[in-house]
Amino acid sequence: NQQNQDIGEVGLIGNTSYSNGTYTIQASGIHIYDTADEFHFVYEPMEGDGEIIAHVDSLINTSSWAKAGVIIRETLSDDSKNVLMMITGSNGSSFQTRIETSGYSFDTTPYDGIATPYWIRLVRSGNTFTGYKSVDGVNWVLVGSENVAMNSSVYVGLAVTANNDSSLTTAVIDNMSVVSNSPSPTPTPLPTNDFLIINSTLPGYEAIYKAEPDGTNWLKLAGDGSGSWKHAGYPRVSPDGQFVAYEAHNGPR
Repeated sequence: NQQNQDIGEVGLIGNTSYSNGTYTIQASGIHIYDTADEFHFVYEPMEGDGEIIAHVDSLINTSSWAKAGVIIRETLSDDSKNVLMMITGSNGSSFQTRIETSGYSFDTTPYDGIATPYWIRLVRSGNTFTGYKSVDGVNWVLVGSENVAMNSSVYVGLAVTANNDSSLTTAVIDNMSVVSNSPSPTPTPLPTNDFLIINSTLPGYEAIYKAEPDGTNWLKLAGDGSGSWKHAGYPRVSPDGQFVAYEAHNGPR
């Protein structure tokens, strides 16, 4: 479901090619900073909490602030709220945010002197966004963290800018992965004091049984099953959405 496009009024059209897990991204753009951005974006939608990891293999230094990174943006507008974890042309790693639409951008730049190849990671947990760097993709070092009130539905992906509208930089990025931790839907609760009655013929579940709405006090009504029935499954919502059914297990899990 990935797409790619230029964001903002770039001077030269960017492009992306992909082969065997490696992205080669060309981009111009004056910057990803201030109140509006110009860059090339490889992206996909993300819902809720999640993270993106990538290995920036190389970046042509069209400027000391040329940027290749992982980004989460609220919209595809050039002035969108966003959080960016990046490797720069010659200023090392940097963590950057725009906390308001059309607002100014702020960065945490340790001037650590690192250069490509390097790993970067951006994590969203609620409205807390945290950026990390790593030499090996295993041991992560915190670069920055910020609270940004961003919609649950966002865009996540790779961002590259030349920091030079008259030149194209090229970034080679591999091992990109996105993990979304969006919550499961909450099942419709049972009315107070109602019972569940389920008829199952699966092995180990041969009985008709009932329970309190909270999944406690299992009682076998009929069947060959024996032992102590225990809650051992996720709630299942009926097709009409009117009640929740719980699996039960005959004996200890």
